[in-house]
Amino acid sequence: MIRRHVSAALLVRDGFTGRVLASGAQVRCRLDNQPCKPVWKEGGYLVLTDLERGEHVLLLDRRGYQPERYAFRAEDGETVEDTLFLKPGAGYPFPPGTAALTVTVREGTRPADQPVWTGMSAPAPLKLAQDDAEGTQLRLFCGNPGLLPVPGNYLVTGKQGGELTHLRSLQGEKGELDRPLSGRYGRGTELVPVQCFQPDAEGRFRVLFPAAGKVWLHCGGCTGSLDLSAGEQTFTWNCKEES
Repeated sequence: MIRRHVSAALLVRDGFTGRVLASGAQVRCRLDNQPCKPVWKEGGYLVLTDLERGEHVLLLDRRGYQPERYAFRAEDGETVEDTLFLKPGAGYPFPPGTAALTVTVREGTRPADQPVWTGMSAPAPLKLAQDDAEGTQLRLFCGNPGLLPVPGNYLVTGKQGGELTHLRSLQGEKGELDRPLSGRYGRGTELVPVQCFQPDAEGRFRVLFPAAGKVWLHCGGCTGSLDLSAGEQTFTWNCKEES
């Protein structure tokens, strides 16, 4: 019997609605700049097997979405588990009430060239259910955990800033992180699901949400936020200044 090792299991979601893209039939994939045909499992999982140990780059492309680049490292005997978001592109059917935000990010006097992690507080937010969480296991509560991208990246919002973390799993109120939080946070601290955006040469990027709400930004270790209205809105953020 031939045994295959699962090198990566990646859950693919719509970057606008957050819904799982259940079929990979229309997704074109390239791995390390070569066309590839990953296995698509039930529930929207893209599976890559028997990859060589080391760094890899996966490119996903689907009509109506922007191309998505995902860099990861494969290790012998381990499986990379993560969520990939395909961001809306030309021809995407945006509904009425969509909130569009164009952000210009600066680092002091120059445009930011670092990735910016961005997300919106959810109606039923994910929050810490304990004080001063230590280690990789922590208690969390959420009104609708089925809508959360798990595994996935989250911004821990704190009064003195925030930090990025990767939530590996969530079973009931038990969450598992890839690594312990570096800061100390109290019960009720919100964890906001975030996506990664790369600003252009002017430090700009555009992000769209299904409705108005509170948007969070994280770049270079700095955290900011704003209240977003429906329609088009612009925002300039100096990530080296307190927000």
